[in-house]
Amino acid sequence: MLQLELDKGGGGGGRERLVGSRYFAKGLTGSGREGDDSEIGFVPALAEAGKTTVRVAVTDVLVDLFLDEGPLKPGVEPAKERHRHLRASVSDLDTQVEVFKVGKNNLNVEVVVVDVKLEDVTLPSQPVVFLSRTIPRNLATGSIPLVRVGFTSSVDHESGMKESKIKLTLANFTYFFTAELEWLEELARFAKSPEGAFETVVPNELTRLRVRILDGSIRVKPPTLESLLVITIEDASVASNLMPDLPRTTTTVDLRGLRVLATESEGDRRDMDPSSENGRVFWKSMGFVEIVDLQQSIVQLRQGNGLVLPDIEVLVSDTKVIVSICADTIGALASLAGDITASMDQKQAPTAAPIVPPPVRRLPARKQSADLLSSVDDTAFGQAPHIHDNPDYLDDDVPTNYDYLAEALQPKASSSSRTKQRFETGAGISADGTIISDIDGETIKMLDPAGLRILDDFLVEPREDLESVISQTPSVIRCRLNGLDATIHIHEGYDWASTRKAIETEAKAVRRRLEKIRQLLADGQTADASAEEASVLVFGSIQLGLPPGASELPTPDLLAAINEELLEDDKTEIASAAGSWQSLPGQTGSGPKAKPTLVGKARKRLTRSSSFAIEVNLRGVDATFDTYPLTHQVASKIRVDVSTFEIIDNIRTSTWRKFLTELRASDGGVVRASGASMVRFELSKVRAPEKVEGNQEEIVMKIKIFPLRLYIDQDALDFLKAFGAFKVPAAGAAPTEGETSLSNEPFFQRVEILPVKIKLDYKPKRVDYHALRQGKTAELMNFFHFDGSEMTLRHLVVTGVSGSTRLSELVQDIWTPDVKANQLADVISGIAPIQSIVTLSSGVANLVLLPLEQYKKDGRIARGLQRGATAFAKTTTLEALNVGAKLATGTQVILEQAESVLGARFSTSIVGEAGGSTTGGGGSGFGDELGEGDELLQEERISRYATQPGDLKEGMEGAYKSLGGNLKGAAQTILAVPMEVYERSGSEGPVRAVVRAVPIAVLKPMIGATAAVSQALFGLRNSLDPDKQDEVADKYKVRSSTQ
Repeated sequence: MLQLELDKGGGGGGRERLVGSRYFAKGLTGSGREGDDSEIGFVPALAEAGKTTVRVAVTDVLVDLFLDEGPLKPGVEPAKERHRHLRASVSDLDTQVEVFKVGKNNLNVEVVVVDVKLEDVTLPSQPVVFLSRTIPRNLATGSIPLVRVGFTSSVDHESGMKESKIKLTLANFTYFFTAELEWLEELARFAKSPEGAFETVVPNELTRLRVRILDGSIRVKPPTLESLLVITIEDASVASNLMPDLPRTTTTVDLRGLRVLATESEGDRRDMDPSSENGRVFWKSMGFVEIVDLQQSIVQLRQGNGLVLPDIEVLVSDTKVIVSICADTIGALASLAGDITASMDQKQAPTAAPIVPPPVRRLPARKQSADLLSSVDDTAFGQAPHIHDNPDYLDDDVPTNYDYLAEALQPKASSSSRTKQRFETGAGISADGTIISDIDGETIKMLDPAGLRILDDFLVEPREDLESVISQTPSVIRCRLNGLDATIHIHEGYDWASTRKAIETEAKAVRRRLEKIRQLLADGQTADASAEEASVLVFGSIQLGLPPGASELPTPDLLAAINEELLEDDKTEIASAAGSWQSLPGQTGSGPKAKPTLVGKARKRLTRSSSFAIEVNLRGVDATFDTYPLTHQVASKIRVDVSTFEIIDNIRTSTWRKFLTELRASDGGVVRASGASMVRFELSKVRAPEKVEGNQEEIVMKIKIFPLRLYIDQDALDFLKAFGAFKVPAAGAAPTEGETSLSNEPFFQRVEILPVKIKLDYKPKRVDYHALRQGKTAELMNFFHFDGSEMTLRHLVVTGVSGSTRLSELVQDIWTPDVKANQLADVISGIAPIQSIVTLSSGVANLVLLPLEQYKKDGRIARGLQRGATAFAKTTTLEALNVGAKLATGTQVILEQAESVLGARFSTSIVGEAGGSTTGGGGSGFGDELGEGDELLQEERISRYATQPGDLKEGMEGAYKSLGGNLKGAAQTILAVPMEVYERSGSEGPVRAVVRAVPIAVLKPMIGATAAVSQALFGLRNSLDPDKQDEVADKYKVRSSTQ
C-alpha cells in the first residue's frame, strides 16, 4: 500500500492526500512510526506558517540492484560481463519531509523502516543474506523499527554557514559478515555521483553525525569451516563532527554490552527461540557459547588529513571486559580467524611475480700477504702541499700563515669542560666562600653570596624529559589504552560437541580394551598388545584408562588396577545420574576411589562448568602502540603496564584462594612507588640493517616484574598444566621437515628479563611414581610441603634467538640450573618441618649479627645487644605461637574425625559437623593438611585457618564460644541416650546406643578445649604480628556468605 499526504502550511492549512493502493478505505492501519497509533499517512492538523510537510507510508518495497562486478577485465566483452543482483525487501516504510521557509532549520527528514532484508540473489538457488532482522516480528508484542534515520539541514543567513545533522538508529538487526566484501565496493561505485553532478551544491561546513545501535548483531562465517561467530551489541553510540579542511576528524564510540559468542560445528547449534527478549538470549538459545563480555568501553578515533602525524590515533579508556574460555575454545577461535584472514589475503593478493633469488654475498678471494706500511711516506706531512696548476685556484686560497693554522686547528674545549673549568676556577664567584655546614669532615661551602634561590611552584608544573621529547619520532599510527580491567575465567569442561564426542568415543574404546584385558588375565593368559593401549592421552592433556606405566605391573596388580578403574566408572555413572559427586554424610563401607580433585578425570561431565576453575585478574592496564615511518629503524613499539596481576584458585578441592599475587612488603617484597606498575612489558620491532630474505623484522623485548607471591595447590597446578597442554590435532597431514620454514618464526634480536623474586607455598597431594622412575626429579617436590620457599630468577639477556619455543627453552635452561646450584638452600628451607628450625635459627643468629652490625656502625654495643634480643624474642615467640596453634588445630581435627567414625550423627538434634567451625592459624604444616581433610563432605572446602581472630580479645571470645558449644553438645549427647534407648527395641539396641554415646560425650569437651587453645594462640600471634592477617586473607578461601 502506498499513501502520500501533503500538508501546506500558511493560514489555509490545505491538505492533499493521495493514496495509491487496491484498498482505498481510510481506516486501514499498519505499522508506522514508533508510538504512532494514528492511521498510515495521517498528519495532525498542526500546520505552521511557512512549513510544508510531506509524508509517505509504504507497506512493502522491493528494490533490485544490478551491479557491475568492477572494471572490465581485459579480453572480456561488456555483454558477457556478469552482474551482481542485490535485492532489498523493505516492510512498513514511513517517510516524513518538512520544509521550512523561515526559522533556523530549513529541512527535516525522518525515515522509519520496521523491517529490512538485504540479500544477494545472483544465484536464486543459493541466496546470500547480508542484513536482516535478528528476532522475527511478533504481532502480539509489536516490533521496534529496524532503521530510523533523521536528517536536519540549516543555513545561517547572516554568516552563510550550512550545517547538517544526521541521526541514524539501528535496532534488532543482524549483519552477515563474510570474507567476500566485493559487494560493498560495487555498491559504493554504484552510489557514487557522476563527475560534475553536484558542482553547484553548497558544501556543508559542518556535519554532525550520530549513530545509535541497539541490540545489533554481526554474524561471522568463515569460508571453509562450519564454525560461526556472533558479536552482539547491546548499546553503542557513535558521534562525529565532519568539517572540510579539518586537520583531524574525531569519532567517539561509547560501547555498552558488547559480547562475542561462537559455535564450532553444526552439532553445537539448536533451533531458534522466537520468544527471546534480545539478541544475546536469542543466540544463546541456538547453542552459541559466550566467550567475551565487554561491559563498557569508550573509544576515540582521530584521523588526520595527511599533513600532520599521526595519521591515525586511537584512544581507548574505561574498559571492563570478561573472557570465559575452556581448553578447546582458543583453538577454534584461532582456526576461524586464520581461515577468514587467509581467504581475504588470497583475494587481495596480486598476480604472482617471478621470484628473484636474493643476491648472495661472497667473501673476496684471499690475497697473498703484503706489507701494509710499505707505501707510507714518513716525510709526507713535513712539506707544504704541492698545488697543481689549476685556473680555479687563486693565490689567497693557499694559507701561508702557519702560526694561525696551528692555533686554529687546536681542539677546542667542549661546553661541559668549560662549565667544569669555570666552576673549578670560580669564574665570577669568589673562591673564598662561606662554609655553611661541617659534619664529620663533610663541608658545604656557599660560593655565591646571593645564596640559593628557591622556587616554590617549581615542582607543581609538570615537565617532560627533554631528551625523550627530542629523540621521540612522530608515529604514523598511535594507539593508547588506559584503565583496562580484564578478567579471564578458565572453565572446566569443553565448549564444542566435537571435542566431547571424541573423548566419549575414546573412553568407550579404552573401556572395551580394559574388559578384554581383564578377561584374558582372569583366564590365566597374558595380556596382548592392547594392554599398552589401555592408557591413552587424548588431546595431549586428558588421561583415559590406566595410569601411565600400568602395563608394566605384575599380573595381580594389573588386574586389581583394571577392576578398580572399571568399578570407578560404574560408580561414577551412578553418582552422576543422582546429580551428586560426593558421598552422603554417614555413609560407610566401600565406594569409589576418593579423588583429590574435581577437575580433569574426576569431573565426568564434559560440558562447560557453571563456575570457573581459575580466574585471572588484570587491573589498571595501560598500553601504548606506535608504528613509525619506513625510514625509521624502529618499525613499531608496544608497551604494556599492569598495575595489579592476580590468579584466583576457585577449584573446589583446593582451600587456597590466590594462586599468584604480589609479594607484600611486610613479607619480604618491595614497596612500590606511587603509580608504578606490577608488570611492565616492552616490545619493539626493528628493521634489519640489511635487506635479508623476506625483510623480516626483529624483536627487542624487555620484561620487568615485581616480586611475586605464589600459593600453589597441586590440583590447581595440574589443571593449568592440562589446560596449557590441550591441543587439537591439525586437519590434514603434518608438514614434513623440508616443508617447515623458519621464516614465519619470530626472530628475537634481544630479550631482557629483569630479576624476579618469588616466594611460594606448595601443597602436594599425590606422587606420580611412574614419572619418578623415568628420572623426572621434579616429582620429588610432591613429597614435601613448602611454606615460604624463596628464589630469585636471575637477570638474563638473550640475543639472536629464532622462535618463541626456542626462547622459552633457553630461558628455562638458564634459570633452572641457577636455582639448583645457588638457591637450593633457600628453597629447601621452606619445607614445613625445616621451616620452623630455620626461623628459630635466624632468631638465634640475630643475637650475634645485630650487635656486630651496630658496633661496626657507631660502636654502641649496648644498642646492638638490645636490637638482637628484641628480634630473637619476637621471632621465637611468634614461631612458638604458630607451632602451638597448628598442633592444637591438628589435634582438634583428629578428635573430630574420631567422633565421626564413632557415629556422632545418630540424631539430627546433636549433629556436630567436624568442619562446622573454622578455627585457624597462619602458615601451613601438617596441621593444615589435617585441618582441611575433613571438609570433603562440604560443598566448599574451607580451611580452618581461613577465619582467624584479629587480636587477643577476639581470640578469647572465640575460645569461649568453642569450649561452651562443645560442652553443650556433650550434654545433649548424654541426655539423648535415654530417649534413644527407650525408642529402640531388642537386646542389642540399648547397648549399642550407650556404647556410641559414651566416647562422644568424652570427645566433645576435648574438641572444645583444643579449639579454644588454637583460637587463643592465633589471637595472641595476630596481636603481635598484625601483617599476618593480610597474608591469611590472600591465601585462604572463605565461605561464600562472607566473601
